[in-house]
Amino acid sequence: MKLTHSLIHYLKTFPFYAHIRYHPIIERIHQILIPEIKEVLDTEFQFYNLVIPKEKINLAFDIGASIGNNTKHLRRLGIKVIAVEPEKTNFRILRNRFRKDSGVVVVRNVVSETMGVSKLFVEKGNSLHTVNEKWLKAAPARSSHKVVYTGIQEVQSITINDLFQQYGIPNLIKIDVEGNELKVIKSIGQPIDFILFEANLPEYYSETLKIIELLDGYQFQVYHLKKDGYTLLGNETCLSELNEISVEIFAQKAY
Repeated sequence: MKLTHSLIHYLKTFPFYAHIRYHPIIERIHQILIPEIKEVLDTEFQFYNLVIPKEKINLAFDIGASIGNNTKHLRRLGIKVIAVEPEKTNFRILRNRFRKDSGVVVVRNVVSETMGVSKLFVEKGNSLHTVNEKWLKAAPARSSHKVVYTGIQEVQSITINDLFQQYGIPNLIKIDVEGNELKVIKSIGQPIDFILFEANLPEYYSETLKIIELLDGYQFQVYHLKKDGYTLLGNETCLSELNEISVEIFAQKAY
């Protein structure tokens, strides 16, 4: 198993990997051979389909797009996506995976509250890359696989407002940036309709509370999303009652 993972990690560094791995026929075969993958992807899509008011959204930013599963869910809902991913291998996979889809624009940047050059800590499993040093200690205890950080990539960092100027103002911003969510949300300088992000508890409890307070000040209604419904968040008591380590939070502009 370890040898298989190492081989896949090595193959991901080549452009042909995404061409082959994410070809519709190969992807279908992969899901048949490993039905757990199809189950996870179907559950994720059902979640998006339930939560996102697709009739009100024509443009979304996928910040921390990884290899593009969430981008694909958004595209299935008919939403144009700006997929932003800082890590070199994931960026290459994204670019090749969606190369024939004019509804996806792939951008390689770190998104933060200031422009400059950021150090991206690269995780061997290709899913837990981060610019947040606190995450380096939090990730191993939170992950189901062994977490090993193997190097650093220097990546240009931009703000959400920079993306606004280049691609327009989206209706939805989805954020999954492994501990750097607060800095991303701080960089949003214009009102948008919807924000979807992951709160990493308990390590980022104080940061999540600051995000909720910030969004409340921006006149957002903030909800904790669950499979069986949602709970309105707006104070420390509600947040402290959550016993999940990864909490999906959805914020909707109150007009």
